[in-house]
Amino acid sequence: MIKNQRIEFIDALKGFAILLAVWGHSLQCCSSTIRFFDNPVFVGIYSFHMPIFFVVSGFFFSSSLKLGVKDFLVKKFVQLILPCIVWQIIYYIAVFIEALATHNEAFLSGGLMHLWGIINPYCFPWFLREIFVSYVLAYFALKLLKKYHIAAILSILIVCIAPFLTEFQRFLFPFFWVGILLNNKQQIFFKHVKIISIVTGLLWAVSLLFWNGHYTIYETDFQKLFDIRHLNFDFTNIGIITFRFFIGLFGSMFWFGIFAIIYRKNRLYNILGKIGKRTLAIYLLSGYMFRFCIESIIDFSGFNQWIYTLILTPLFSIILTAVCMLIIGAVQKNSKLDLLLFGNQRKK
Repeated sequence: MIKNQRIEFIDALKGFAILLAVWGHSLQCCSSTIRFFDNPVFVGIYSFHMPIFFVVSGFFFSSSLKLGVKDFLVKKFVQLILPCIVWQIIYYIAVFIEALATHNEAFLSGGLMHLWGIINPYCFPWFLREIFVSYVLAYFALKLLKKYHIAAILSILIVCIAPFLTEFQRFLFPFFWVGILLNNKQQIFFKHVKIISIVTGLLWAVSLLFWNGHYTIYETDFQKLFDIRHLNFDFTNIGIITFRFFIGLFGSMFWFGIFAIIYRKNRLYNILGKIGKRTLAIYLLSGYMFRFCIESIIDFSGFNQWIYTLILTPLFSIILTAVCMLIIGAVQKNSKLDLLLFGNQRKK
């Protein structure tokens, strides 16, 4: 049984997943004319790429249970929330300087109100905030209830009706629990990994035939299922919500199983593994690079859709990831910068 240690195939899987995420963002941001929600590659990536990160995060959750409440909260806050605060302040300063230079009175009149993005759950990097919330909810659920299945069911039900949580959390929290339960039952999973991969791969492929870019969480909301204030249920979009869960589950389990089966120590997987160890930093850095400059500089609008989709954006994504890796490597030479920008806590 593999417990509480870095698994090489999962590093490679994370590297693959973050490359897909950067590719998805490139498809979204590098053309002002192509409708990315109708792009089949974008649609395929967004059927599972967010869920798989939550599955992997949940898979490594068990080590958190060994920590006391204070140590757990401090560790996860520093790892996931501190970088959000630091990067949002950097972004605000950069945009404020640009507003001064261009005399953007509309922005300047807002003053410090623009820093609302630090705590606004819908502002980038929302993904890290939702992982933090998932860790906290699962941690206290297991500490209080002890039993994994009971804790999973009750905490997911609470998330589905809680008025103070986002639709992102309602969408992704079940996948976090999939990862926790996958780790807890990993002997069974790895014993039957081939058949699980075949079945989930077929189900994912069939689901993609009916999947639509407008079914993503960005286009179809996940409202809380029960309104406590008015004591009524809200099953709006429940069909799409259920479909979105299963296609994310099938895609995540398929790729998790495939990498467990085909992983070998070679140059390709070594590169993916190195990328996978820096997924959080790549997500942050590439995300802010898109916000700071890429959207205003890069525009492949004049190209054929398939050239744009299958040649230009994947090449651009690889180059951007390589640039991020170089920057991250330079930043990590300074432990304080590494902590502030990427949440990496060095062992003393």
